Amino acid sequence: MKLNLQGIEVKAARVLVGMKGHRPSAFNACVAAQLKGKTYAKPSPGMGGRHNKQVQNNFKAAVQACRGK
Repeated sequence: MKLNLQGIEVKAARVLVGMKGHRPSAFNACVAAQLKGKTYAKPSPGMGGRHNKQVQNNFKAAVQACRGK
């Protein structure tokens, strides 16, 4: 069976074959690489990652490092 992908956007074709719709930007890839493999202290109950100050500070530092500041 041959698929006719004429007229389908690249993003839609990628999603159809199980790939992500687009690649992350170089900046997003840099931030992800900075955060990968890090462990954090468990926050108090009800204070997930969104409210975990250590996670927030590490994210800010990763953004600063990728911006070159």
